[in-house]
Amino acid sequence: MDTPFLRLRGRIDELGKHHRRFLVFIARHMRNLVDRLEVQGTLDRVKLWSLSTSIEEELRIVAAAGREERESLDFMACYYAMQFLQSNVIALDKLALDLADPEHLDVACRGFIQFQDRAAHRLHGGYMAALMERFLGDAPHPEYAVCVVGTRFDQDDLDLGVIHEGEEGLAAFKKALTRTVNEMFRHAIQPHLYISEHLSLSGYSATLDEYRSGLSKGTQDFVMTSELLSAQLLTGSEEVFAGFQEKIVGRYYQRSGLGLRFHEGYLRGLLGDMQALLVRDVHRDRLNFKQDGLRLAKGLLHAGKVIHGIRMADPFAVCEALREKVPRRAEDFNLLESAMVMIEVFRHLYQLFSVQEEVVEVAAGAEGAVLDQVAMAMGYSTRGGVRPRDQILVHYYAWVHDIRTVANRMFDDLTRYLRGTSLFTSSFVD
Repeated sequence: MDTPFLRLRGRIDELGKHHRRFLVFIARHMRNLVDRLEVQGTLDRVKLWSLSTSIEEELRIVAAAGREERESLDFMACYYAMQFLQSNVIALDKLALDLADPEHLDVACRGFIQFQDRAAHRLHGGYMAALMERFLGDAPHPEYAVCVVGTRFDQDDLDLGVIHEGEEGLAAFKKALTRTVNEMFRHAIQPHLYISEHLSLSGYSATLDEYRSGLSKGTQDFVMTSELLSAQLLTGSEEVFAGFQEKIVGRYYQRSGLGLRFHEGYLRGLLGDMQALLVRDVHRDRLNFKQDGLRLAKGLLHAGKVIHGIRMADPFAVCEALREKVPRRAEDFNLLESAMVMIEVFRHLYQLFSVQEEVVEVAAGAEGAVLDQVAMAMGYSTRGGVRPRDQILVHYYAWVHDIRTVANRMFDDLTRYLRGTSLFTSSFVD
């Protein structure tokens, strides 16, 4: 069992220092976990040294090996750490394998993002579900849904919204949720209860009526609305989540009646943000992944979603749907998707190899080696004395230019749409 751990530790040494806390925790608890699984006769039912697709089920087995609660929770956290580190290593290996054909860089990068997205969703959802199940026990509790909003594969925090329906067992549910959030914060990732905090709701969870009331007060932050539009069920009741989608998120899709003010208000806020981003200078001495391009790209997709009634969260699926609905803009959406993927991979790899930051100071000496590491992971190599970092920076600014070019064209369409003309429809809808 020491050999797989040493192999994993060698691979993690290539990554940023923030991964080391997981290695330390594994080293502290791994041997005891394996011994207890052997005593229970369940070691062969748990994938400790490979990526699992049955996270929640295996976490139950791991927890059952503990002799008391703290030991069970430590075993669960150890299992989480092992799966988390291995998912990053396997994702990098998959990217390297896919880049064997350098002509398909965009395809390889898209596969990398999709792999990380699915792995993170499965791991976080399974871990949270197992913790909630353990802390709730047999106590009655309301139906609930936990949805993740924003980017699912961020590794420093996890933006969540929690909805419950009914009052029976509410105190026990809120206590279990609080313990789950605290346990995840200590050993896995920082859960950020974004929606309830923004709306100043009492507690981590709220009912649909409470969400509706909170969102109906005053002018909504369009950033939060964008988060709502990207919501995906992490764990819990599909029925409760469907109600949230229909009664809360659905209002931003309505183009008439009472929902018009939510639809129009969101788009006007989005338009103002796009305008501010487009007049903002793109600095040559530092990279700001979100403000340089990602926020514009995702904003355009959100606008397309609410205008065309696309009830999807996956950005690749949204791009595909928009290409079908708006053939006239198909090339623009191709360009937008390709540039967005490349910047997203650049950002994610930088955060894997260095630190969880959104801004990179290009002039900083220490960052040069990391940028080379990122570039080489994306298939770049030294050519004619030109370093990988210099090549990827040239391409980065080209990707940013592509996004801003598309955004400028669609900004005009969106402006016309909000003025109530049909010109947007004729140019953005086939």
